[in-house]
Amino acid sequence: MYRDRLWTMRQYIGFGTPEETNGRFKYLMAHGRDALNVAFDLPTQLGLDSDDPRAEGEVGRVGMAIDTLADMEAAFAGIPLDRVSVSLTINGMAAPITAMYYAVAEQQGRAADRVVTTPQNDILKEFVARGTWIYPVEPSAAPGRRSHRVLGASLPALQSRVGVRLSASARPGARPPRRWPTAWPSRPPTWR
Repeated sequence: MYRDRLWTMRQYIGFGTPEETNGRFKYLMAHGRDALNVAFDLPTQLGLDSDDPRAEGEVGRVGMAIDTLADMEAAFAGIPLDRVSVSLTINGMAAPITAMYYAVAEQQGRAADRVVTTPQNDILKEFVARGTWIYPVEPSAAPGRRSHRVLGASLPALQSRVGVRLSASARPGARPPRRWPTAWPSRPPTWR
C-alpha cells in the first residue's frame, strides 16, 4: 500500500474555540502539513452544547468546542477542504459532525467527491475504554454501520472505516487475548 505513496502523518489538534483551532490548522498547513486530525472537546463528543450545565468546566478544555454549523465554518475558514485530508476524531457524534463538515465543504464550493475525511467510527471504544457513550450499544453502533455503508458508497473520497483502537482497550487493563473479543463481538474483520 505505501509503495505508491507515503502514509499520512497527522497531528492531533484542537484548541478551545473554532477560531483558535483554525489558526493552528493554518499554521501547520503553512509548514507543509496536508492532513489534520481534529480533537473535539468532551461536551462536543457527548453531544452537549457548550451552554449545557453538564458541560461546565469542560468546554474547549481538551479540544475544540463545536455546537453549530457556524462553529464548523469558523474552524475550517480559509482551508481548502478538497486539498487537505481531515480525520474527525469523534465517535458518538460522528454523523452530525461529518454532515457539518460536508456542509462547510459545499459552502466553499468543493465537490463532495474530492473531499477527503475520515470520521472515527470506533463507538465500541467509548464502551470498553472511555465510558463516554451516549446511547446503549446497539443504537450507538447502528449509525456507524449505516454511515460506513451509505457514505462509503456515495462519497468515494470519504475514508469510511470502522476503526477499532485495540490500544484503547489495553489502557484500562485488557490483555491481548481479551482485546479482540471486546473490539469485535462476533469475529475479527476480514482485511482486503
